[in-house]
Amino acid sequence: MPNLLLLIFALASLACLIGLSMGALGLLLPALMPEKIQTTRQYLRPNSFWMGLGHGVALLFILSKADHRPLVGLLGVVWLVFALLCLALGLAAWVQHVGFLLWPEQPKARRSLGSAVVLAWACAFPYLGQILGIGLLLTAYGAGLAGWTKKPAVHDQGPGEDREEGLAFDAATARPPG
Repeated sequence: MPNLLLLIFALASLACLIGLSMGALGLLLPALMPEKIQTTRQYLRPNSFWMGLGHGVALLFILSKADHRPLVGLLGVVWLVFALLCLALGLAAWVQHVGFLLWPEQPKARRSLGSAVVLAWACAFPYLGQILGIGLLLTAYGAGLAGWTKKPAVHDQGPGEDREEGLAFDAATARPPG
């Protein structure tokens, strides 16, 4: 019985640490690359899952064929670094998006940390959480890839739109976030 409690405590601590790390990523990357994160948020769609899955399978195929082939291995490592950058962009966009949906009135720091912990805890549960986590990671990778390679959609700021969040709101019933 004590081993089970120790395991539960270790998994809970790990989920909180991963959530706090994603929250820090959700605060750092939008400060460094706000246009890229905004573009990535526009591509958080189901099509991004399939793009992430296709690129992930192709990356795994190239890395599996890199045995005793230095150029293929170098290509795989460069692609892996680019994939990690796209994944970081996608995760930061997920954290921002979920945070705005859950707590639109909260400050950015609290919103990012809270949504990242919620995402980490949602993925911490066995089976269903793991499937959700894989789906979130593949969608984040696909959206990050699209956000990195595509140009942001140019549109004029209407009277009921907040440029910082990129989401429309009704000025009569809602206040701008943060």
